[in-house]
Amino acid sequence: MRKLGIVTWSVLWLASVGGVGAAIVLALTHGEGIVVALTLASSIIAALAASAGTFITWRGNKEATRQQQQMASDVRRLAELTENSIEEARALKPNPVVVFDVKGSGSSGAVLARKRVDRDVDVERIIALERERALATLPKEPKPKTKPTDAAAGMAGVAPAFAKLLEQAEAYDALARSLGLAPSGPATAEEKAEFEARVKTYLTRVRQWLRDYQEWHREIHELVSFKLRFENNGRVPANDVRVEVHFPDPFDEGPEDYPVIDSPPARPKFARKSRFGIPDLGFSPSLGALSALDRVGPIRMPQPRNVSRPRYRRGSVFVDIEITKLIHGVYEESDMLTLRLPQDGTYRIPWQIHAANLAEPTRGEIEFQLATEVETGGPIVDLDVLRQIVEPEGDSGEDPEG
Repeated sequence: MRKLGIVTWSVLWLASVGGVGAAIVLALTHGEGIVVALTLASSIIAALAASAGTFITWRGNKEATRQQQQMASDVRRLAELTENSIEEARALKPNPVVVFDVKGSGSSGAVLARKRVDRDVDVERIIALERERALATLPKEPKPKTKPTDAAAGMAGVAPAFAKLLEQAEAYDALARSLGLAPSGPATAEEKAEFEARVKTYLTRVRQWLRDYQEWHREIHELVSFKLRFENNGRVPANDVRVEVHFPDPFDEGPEDYPVIDSPPARPKFARKSRFGIPDLGFSPSLGALSALDRVGPIRMPQPRNVSRPRYRRGSVFVDIEITKLIHGVYEESDMLTLRLPQDGTYRIPWQIHAANLAEPTRGEIEFQLATEVETGGPIVDLDVLRQIVEPEGDSGEDPEG
């Protein structure tokens, strides 16, 4: 296209020059004079100059258009390079986030269901029932002896050796009871008095446990517990991380640890003590105490913490957590957070994370849903019902060692 334009303008130029020459020759031939010839030549030259100007303008416009197109292409290329550089820079910085720890996985939303037993506790009826159950383990008093029947008298007369054998058996049984080798028969007055004293002590402990239970039950109805999880979606570690999580109203600060309560005292059960056995000290560890020991687990030496313990600030609830280093692909967990939340509902929890190698903090939100199932009914009159609340997999509640 460029060569075609040059050829066209060259042809026009030659035609113009030829026209000037022809005009001069024609004028001289016909005798018109040199003036006429020069006038004609000037007109042709002016036309030629105008054509040359048009050509130059066309070439300039075309060159400007080409330069503008090249400049636009360069600008687009520069924008692409800049965008790629920005994306690479973003990929080479940390991107820490906060999520909930839900069954060992991270989730931006958590749903918590809690249960409340909205029933009164009849303390006096529970005490009376426990006393009755404990005393029921005493051996029954023997029925009064009746006069021997004619058949028994006849049998004694016919078989005096058998009657003598029965007397010897009773003598041996009395001797065994005195040695504590074959416990049987009714409790002695001393055994009964001692066991009733143990039952009285047990009932005092039950009454105190019931007071503790009612206080514990009121406390846990307003509490929620959960863990937060911290992940780094960037390609480089985040150093000296500081996490700020804001739990808005009606959240409030809860106790440092979730309240727990031991199992109810073990109900005493009457049993004679062998004179050759270990004396009964009246102590039997409850299931709650054993499970508490089990929760402690093996003793380990303290290790440096990568995640700090949560710190609470007033004004709704602000929770601050510090992390020494948050590595890409390796998540960290907080300690168990226990907050007070009396009202059910859905709550949006904003958070922000600062780090030493972040120019601006990262921000986001997580969602928390709470629903409470309320159990209603008549008053609770059986300690075993409360036992199932505090230890769903508990035992019968009796002291196996008496």
